[in-house]
Amino acid sequence: MDEVIYTLDPEGDIFLVLDNVTENLPGSLWDIEDSTLAGFPNSSMHPEPLPEHTEDIGNSEEENRAVEVDYREDTDQSVNLPKDRQHVEQHLRIRASSKHLTLACPQFKRTLQPGFQEGNELKSKGYLEIPVQDWPALPFLIVAMIIHGRTRTVPRKVSLERLAEIAVIVDYYECYEAVEIFSDMWINTLAERPMESVSDAEKWLFISWAFQQDTIFESSSKYLQLRYTTNMATIPYPIPSSVRGQFTSMPTLLFP
Repeated sequence: MDEVIYTLDPEGDIFLVLDNVTENLPGSLWDIEDSTLAGFPNSSMHPEPLPEHTEDIGNSEEENRAVEVDYREDTDQSVNLPKDRQHVEQHLRIRASSKHLTLACPQFKRTLQPGFQEGNELKSKGYLEIPVQDWPALPFLIVAMIIHGRTRTVPRKVSLERLAEIAVIVDYYECYEAVEIFSDMWINTLAERPMESVSDAEKWLFISWAFQQDTIFESSSKYLQLRYTTNMATIPYPIPSSVRGQFTSMPTLLFP
């Protein structure tokens, strides 16, 4: 397994370790293609035209926004590719700063405080390696770059799939304020894109809940209630039970 090291802080005391990374990452953080980081296919940052006669989810008064292209992660990238471009699982280490992480993320602040195993080890050794499991590498990397002020490479447009992945990570680490400028930018860019499927609406429901977008939250919940054939427990995002409980009893979910 290849190992890639990205340094966000050259004097960082935290090493965030992601195993079994499925993306083919370059040796340098700054060599990642914008379209790859943003979750767009075929190295294209140009979205498709808006389809007609579909339901808008955002504010009609917002103009000149870009739109989102679905990202397909199930394509076999190894087919007909040269050997050096075929998929190889990688091991990613991100050198980060405990100061930045604890300032931006209450979850890290709790974990690294004295009295916890991680906090005690960091204090005694001066550095700490933290396994990061279950997160896809690229959205996690985007969040980490924003937290460390490495924003020049952060994409200004992302796919809906990528934004949903980022929202899950931001919600887990509770770093809403740290990414707020970017999350607002991404949402405004995508918000004119019509909801074309239940899958889109599920993503928007969680994104709007995580980033406190009440208009989009209500629109996506209405879309789902008109089309859902099962209960809300099947939505593949960590939406609180208090919100899920409203789903069967109200015509439109109320923003919490």
